[in-house]
Amino acid sequence: MKKNKIKVLWFSTPLLPRYGVMNIIMGWAEEIDFEKYEVTLACYSQDEKELSDKFSKFPEIKIIHLPNLASFKYFYLPQFFHLHRLFSKNRYDVIHTIFVQADILGSLIKRYYKIPVHVTSIMGQLISSVSGSAVTQKIKRAMYEKAYSIFCKKIDCFFPITLTSIKQIEDVFNVKPQRVEVIYSGVPFDIRPKVNKPNSQFIIGAASQLIFEKGLDILIKALPYIHEFKPNTKILIAGEGPQLKELKQLSKDLKVENYVEFIGFCNDMPGFMSKIDIFVFPARPSYDGLPRVILEAMIQKTPVIATNTPEISEILNLNGQNGELFDVENHVMLAEKFELLITNSTLCDELVINGFKMANNISVKQNVTLIQNTYAQLLNNR
Repeated sequence: MKKNKIKVLWFSTPLLPRYGVMNIIMGWAEEIDFEKYEVTLACYSQDEKELSDKFSKFPEIKIIHLPNLASFKYFYLPQFFHLHRLFSKNRYDVIHTIFVQADILGSLIKRYYKIPVHVTSIMGQLISSVSGSAVTQKIKRAMYEKAYSIFCKKIDCFFPITLTSIKQIEDVFNVKPQRVEVIYSGVPFDIRPKVNKPNSQFIIGAASQLIFEKGLDILIKALPYIHEFKPNTKILIAGEGPQLKELKQLSKDLKVENYVEFIGFCNDMPGFMSKIDIFVFPARPSYDGLPRVILEAMIQKTPVIATNTPEISEILNLNGQNGELFDVENHVMLAEKFELLITNSTLCDELVINGFKMANNISVKQNVTLIQNTYAQLLNNR
């Protein structure tokens, strides 16, 4: 007699189809054992069609779209109707939540609908400040902090993507997790040959959403200083977002618009990394957890310069020095780090070797094996 599969719900809100968390979930889908696990993905997404298209190659995964679940309007109360309908009709053994809002809802759902196991992946900033007025953000933050400290104390296991993430949970939300499994998010091992280009051409690459928190303005401000010792250096930026017009205007104001190119969203990140000489990640603090794009640069043996935030410095100093760090919003220091790498080939080579080894050791397959084993162990403990 065939053993029943473990029914798992991946519950994420919001879920952007084009960026890091989606890639992490897609990696889970690539490696999870569908012979043992029956998986449903329930989420709110701004682009339902693109989300469905991405998961079309995984027919085993059932997709449930929860409309407007990310809306703060009416304190989320109308959205509970959609959740009640979902959990009244379906039984799950494990609810695996992503992001703070989903954690809070998942904790309530576990209790009310008697789901045996609740685990969470801690990704990115704890509470988004990308949209909404200052007053709305203040109310939202206070509500989340209070709700998390009350309802999320009994989450069975936390999967932070860095050690820093779990410290934030303890400090911000006053939660002392009983069980923690740090899972650094791996990237595909897809090495591309470096693209040949004229020796006089030097390309700095950046890849992210075009939003204030990603700090692309800091990189552009560094370019005039970089041109003082490396003329004709160009910045190639992959990504899309609301700050595009502002960043283009900044380039014009600094008279470097001919050296800054925006190529839009990039589906082929290994190919992008193979075109550039140095990758820069200039994000401001308290936004990114573990930027996978940094690991994607390391896998392509591209040297990395990044902002010195707790999360990023943890990765760039994991098992050795894997890249150069500069102080937050210090575009002059960013230019100095750039000069250091192009004038010190020995240091640059060392960082590339260390970064490649570190990124290569973070395996998506190992991540998913750990997650699956935790699901099974927690269920057995019940």
